Amino acid sequence: MLAAALHTTPAQRYLFARVQESLTADGVRLTAKAFGFSLFSGSLRLREVEIAAQGSPLPPLLRASSADVDFSTRGLLGGRVRLSQVNLSGLRIHYFVDAQGRDNLPR
Repeated sequence: MLAAALHTTPAQRYLFARVQESLTADGVRLTAKAFGFSLFSGSLRLREVEIAAQGSPLPPLLRASSADVDFSTRGLLGGRVRLSQVNLSGLRIHYFVDAQGRDNLPR
Protein backbone atom coordinates (compact mmCIF):
# COMPACT_ATOMS: atom_id res chain seq x y z
CA MET A 1 0.00 0.00 0.00
CA LEU A 2 2.80 2.43 0.92
CA ALA A 3 4.67 1.68 -2.30
CA ALA A 4 1.55 2.48 -4.33
CA ALA A 5 1.08 5.77 -2.45
CA LEU A 6 4.68 6.76 -3.21
CA HIS A 7 3.92 6.58 -6.93
CA THR A 8 1.28 9.32 -6.84
CA THR A 9 2.10 12.75 -8.27
CA PRO A 10 1.99 14.56 -4.89
CA ALA A 11 4.25 11.95 -3.30
CA GLN A 12 6.73 12.17 -6.15
CA ARG A 13 6.80 15.98 -5.87
CA TYR A 14 7.39 15.66 -2.15
CA LEU A 15 10.23 13.17 -2.63
CA PHE A 16 11.88 15.31 -5.31
CA ALA A 17 11.72 18.30 -2.94
CA ARG A 18 13.46 16.19 -0.25
CA VAL A 19 16.18 15.22 -2.77
CA GLN A 20 16.64 18.89 -3.63
CA GLU A 21 16.88 19.83 0.06
CA SER A 22 19.49 17.16 0.66
CA LEU A 23 21.61 18.37 -2.25
CA THR A 24 21.19 22.01 -1.19
CA ALA A 25 22.83 21.10 2.12
CA ASP A 26 25.84 19.98 0.04
CA GLY A 27 25.90 23.21 -2.01
CA VAL A 28 24.22 21.71 -5.08
CA ARG A 29 21.10 23.08 -6.81
CA LEU A 30 19.18 20.44 -8.80
CA THR A 31 16.28 21.41 -11.00
CA ALA A 32 14.20 19.29 -13.36
CA LYS A 33 11.02 20.00 -15.31
CA ALA A 34 9.82 16.44 -14.79
CA PHE A 35 10.63 13.84 -12.16
CA GLY A 36 9.35 10.33 -11.72
CA PHE A 37 10.46 7.12 -10.14
CA SER A 38 9.35 3.56 -9.70
CA LEU A 39 10.24 1.48 -6.67
CA PHE A 40 8.94 -1.56 -8.53
CA SER A 41 11.50 -1.30 -11.33
CA GLY A 42 14.15 0.64 -9.37
CA SER A 43 14.23 3.54 -11.81
CA LEU A 44 14.33 7.31 -11.68
CA ARG A 45 13.56 9.57 -14.64
CA LEU A 46 14.40 13.28 -14.84
CA ARG A 47 13.75 15.62 -17.76
CA GLU A 48 15.34 19.01 -18.52
CA VAL A 49 17.88 18.64 -15.71
CA GLU A 50 20.25 21.32 -14.42
CA ILE A 51 22.93 21.04 -11.75
CA ALA A 52 24.49 24.23 -10.44
CA ALA A 53 26.24 25.67 -7.42
CA GLN A 54 23.64 26.66 -4.83
CA GLY A 55 23.18 30.42 -4.63
CA SER A 56 25.56 31.15 -7.50
CA PRO A 57 24.66 33.65 -10.21
CA LEU A 58 26.95 31.77 -12.62
CA PRO A 59 25.62 29.44 -15.35
CA PRO A 60 24.77 25.82 -14.40
CA LEU A 61 27.63 23.34 -14.55
CA LEU A 62 25.53 20.58 -16.13
CA ARG A 63 22.44 20.44 -18.30
CA ALA A 64 20.85 17.32 -19.74
CA SER A 65 17.65 16.81 -21.68
CA SER A 66 17.09 13.60 -19.71
CA ALA A 67 18.64 11.51 -16.97
CA ASP A 68 17.55 7.91 -16.50
CA VAL A 69 18.89 6.20 -13.38
CA ASP A 70 18.50 2.59 -12.35
CA PHE A 71 19.08 1.75 -8.68
CA SER A 72 18.95 -1.15 -6.30
CA THR A 73 15.61 -1.18 -4.50
CA ARG A 74 17.03 -3.62 -1.96
CA GLY A 75 19.90 -1.24 -1.20
CA LEU A 76 17.48 1.68 -0.89
CA LEU A 77 15.36 -0.22 1.62
CA GLY A 78 18.57 -0.86 3.57
CA GLY A 79 19.33 2.86 3.68
CA ARG A 80 21.93 2.90 0.89
CA VAL A 81 21.63 4.23 -2.62
CA ARG A 82 23.34 1.95 -5.11
CA LEU A 83 23.15 3.05 -8.72
CA SER A 84 23.42 0.30 -11.29
CA GLN A 85 23.16 2.46 -14.42
CA VAL A 86 22.95 6.15 -15.33
CA ASN A 87 22.07 7.34 -18.85
CA LEU A 88 22.29 11.03 -19.72
CA SER A 89 20.92 12.37 -23.00
CA GLY A 90 21.65 15.79 -24.41
CA LEU A 91 24.43 16.31 -21.88
CA ARG A 92 26.13 19.71 -21.82
CA ILE A 93 28.86 20.52 -19.30
CA HIS A 94 29.82 24.17 -19.00
CA TYR A 95 32.75 24.91 -16.68
CA PHE A 96 32.76 28.66 -16.19
CA VAL A 97 35.22 31.00 -14.48
CA ASP A 98 34.36 34.69 -14.20
CA ALA A 99 36.75 37.66 -14.21
CA GLN A 100 37.08 37.44 -10.40
CA GLY A 101 38.18 33.80 -10.57
CA ARG A 102 34.89 32.34 -9.26
CA ASP A 103 33.81 29.12 -10.93
CA ASN A 104 30.49 27.32 -11.20
CA LEU A 105 31.50 24.10 -9.42
CA PRO A 106 29.21 23.15 -6.54
CA ARG A 107 31.05 23.04 -3.23
